[in-house]
Amino acid sequence: MCGIAGLLAQCGAHIEPLHLAAMAEALRHRGPDDEGYVLADSDGSVVEAFRGVDTVAEFAGRLRPLVAAASDARYSLGLAHRRLAILDVSAAGHGPMASPDGQLWLTYNGEIYNYVELRRELEALGHCFRGASDTEVVLRAYEQWGEACLSRFNGMWAFALADLRRQHLLCARDRLGVKPFYYWFDGRTFGFASEIRALLRLPFVRVAPNDPIVWDFMLLGALDHTDETFFADIRALGAGQSLIIPFKGQPARRTYWQLDSVSAEDAADGALQQGDVDRVRHLVIDAVRLRLRSDVSVGFCLSGGLDSSSIVGVADRLLDEGSRPQVGTQLKVFHSAFDDPGIDEREYVRAVVERCRVTSSYVFPTGAEFVDDYEQLLRHQEQPFGGPSVYAQYRVVGLARAAGVKVLLDGQGGDELFAGYHRHAGLHLARLLGTRRLEPAGAALLANGAVVGPHALFEQALRTLPSTLAGRLVLWSRTDARLIAPAFVATYPERLERFLAETRATSTLGQMLAQDLTRHSLPRLLRYEDRNSMAFSLESRVPFADDPRLIECVFALPDSAKLWKGWSKYILRQAMAGLLPESVRWRRRKLGFSAPEQAWAANLPASPLWEVLGETSSRYFDRRALGSYIGAPTPRRMRAALLWRVLELTLWERCLADRRYLDPPAARVDGRTGHTP
Repeated sequence: MCGIAGLLAQCGAHIEPLHLAAMAEALRHRGPDDEGYVLADSDGSVVEAFRGVDTVAEFAGRLRPLVAAASDARYSLGLAHRRLAILDVSAAGHGPMASPDGQLWLTYNGEIYNYVELRRELEALGHCFRGASDTEVVLRAYEQWGEACLSRFNGMWAFALADLRRQHLLCARDRLGVKPFYYWFDGRTFGFASEIRALLRLPFVRVAPNDPIVWDFMLLGALDHTDETFFADIRALGAGQSLIIPFKGQPARRTYWQLDSVSAEDAADGALQQGDVDRVRHLVIDAVRLRLRSDVSVGFCLSGGLDSSSIVGVADRLLDEGSRPQVGTQLKVFHSAFDDPGIDEREYVRAVVERCRVTSSYVFPTGAEFVDDYEQLLRHQEQPFGGPSVYAQYRVVGLARAAGVKVLLDGQGGDELFAGYHRHAGLHLARLLGTRRLEPAGAALLANGAVVGPHALFEQALRTLPSTLAGRLVLWSRTDARLIAPAFVATYPERLERFLAETRATSTLGQMLAQDLTRHSLPRLLRYEDRNSMAFSLESRVPFADDPRLIECVFALPDSAKLWKGWSKYILRQAMAGLLPESVRWRRRKLGFSAPEQAWAANLPASPLWEVLGETSSRYFDRRALGSYIGAPTPRRMRAALLWRVLELTLWERCLADRRYLDPPAARVDGRTGHTP
C-alpha cells in the first residue's frame, strides 16, 4: 500500500523534477516509510534514480537527492513512490522498482495476494528474485506475460510501469477499483497520482469545480459513478481498465476485465444446491486466508453485520491451521458504538466476540467530535461524501492505528455481491410477480415485509412512468430542488435522462448488482475506505470486493441463491454455518457503520458549522430558499441528508478557494479514540 505519482511530457517537452517532489510530498501520509524517484529522457537512453528526505538508508547512501536534478531540463519522464511497507518491510521493497536490465520501472500501490503462487510459477520459468515483496512479482509478471499479467493477479492495485523498450507507460487499476488512480492530460503532458491533491500541486493544473458532477451530487445524490471527478480537468482511471500512454502519441484506454451482469436463470424455485454452498464457503475462506498475508500487524473491522462478522469468523477458524504471527493468538477487532439503540450494534458484536478468539475495542463518535473533525475528514476524502456515516469508519481506523495495527480487513462489497440491500429484494420480488411465480413471491412477503420498502417501489415506478413525470419524481425524492439555483437545475437535463435510461435498463437482479458494484454503490464506499485508511497510514483489505474467483462464482449463481423467501445473502448465510453465532448469521436488521445523521443535523444550529451554511454564497444554491430551509424545525430524514450535502459542497468550495487541498491534514490519533471493554 503506497502513494504513487508521475509525469510524462510529450512533443519534445520536459518535466520539472521539483514538481514530482511536490506531488510525492502531498502523498506522504500514504507512504511514510520510504521515498523514491526515477527520471528518464524521451528515448530511455538516460535513466537515473534519486532519493528524497524519507528514503531508507540503504538507498539514500547511493542516490543523489532529487533537488540535484532540478536544473537539468533533459528529463521527459518521472515516477515517484511513497511506500507503506507491508510485505517484505526491508529495503528490497524500495520503489520505483527496476527490472535487472533497467528497462522497466514500476511505481505500485496495492497488494497482489497470490504473489507467493505467482512467484513460484515465475521461478519455474527462470526468473530470479532479489526480495520477497509482491511489487517484484508484478514487475516480473509483466516481463513474462506483458499486459496479460493483469488477468493473473488476485488483489487490489493501481500502478504505472514505464517500459523503456516499448517507449510507453502502462497504467492499470484493479477489477473493481479498490485502489485509486487519477490523471490529468492536456494533449502534451500526462500526470497521474493516487490522490487528486498531488495533481493540484502542479502549477499548470487549474483548481476548478466540475459542474456536471456537482449537479449529479446535488440533484441525484450520485457520487463516484463515472470517471469524472469534482475537479474539472481530472479523471479517474476506470475499474478493470488499463491505459497505455506512448512517449510519443495519444493514450489508449482498454478494458481488461468486465463483470458479466447476466446471472444464471432460475430453472426452478427449489432448494439451494449444496455444491454451490460448499464452493462459496471455500472461496470466502481462501479469500480471507490470502488476505492475512502480511509482515506487519493485522486487525479487523467488525460492525456486527453479516459481512464483517463472516470475515472475523473465517479468520478465527484459520487460526487453527497454524501460526499467524501478524494476527496473534487472538484477533484484534475494532468497532464503533452509539448510545442511540436504533443504530447501535454492540449486541451482535458481543455475540461474535464471545464465540471467537478476539480482543475487541470500540469507539464512541459524538456529534461534537464530528464537528471538530469535519473539515479534516472532507480534506482527506478530497470530494464530498454525502453524510456523517463515513465518520464512524474514520474513527474506527484511527482506533486500530492507535492500537498498533497496520492492516485491517473489512467487509466492504458483501452487500453488492450477495444482494444485501432492500432494493435488491424489491426488484427480485417484482420479477417473481411479473413472471407469475406467486408462491415464492408470497413466501418472500410473509418472511420479510421490508422487501417492498419505499425505495424498491420508487425504482419500479421509474420504469413505467412517462419520462417527464419520472424526472420530477426523481428530483422530488432525491432533494428539495427549490434549494438549487433554478439556472443550475436547468443546466444538465441530459444527465437526468441518462439516469432514467440506466434505471429502466436495470430489469434483473444481476444487472442491478453489477450497477451497484461498478457505479451506484461500491465505488463511493471504496473511495471512503481508501481515504479513511490512508489518513492513518493504514492498509485496508476487502475480500468481498477484490477476489475475482469469488465475484465471478457468485455472479454465475441463480437469483434464488442470493435472495430466498425473504432472506438476503442466502448462500452466504448458508456458507457460514458453524463459523458465526446463529443470532448474527440469521439477523435481518441491517446497519453497517452508521451514524446518527438526523440527530447530529438537529444539533447543527449550535455548532460552528452552522455559520458555514448561513454565510454561503455559492452559485449553486438559491440563497433565499436555503435561508428558510435551514431555519426550519428539527430536520426530517430527507432534510437532514440534504443539509449535509449542502454543507459539504459549501465547505468543499471554500477549501478550493484557498487551495487547502495542497496540504493534507495530519490524521488525529489521540486519547479519545476508543475504549476496550
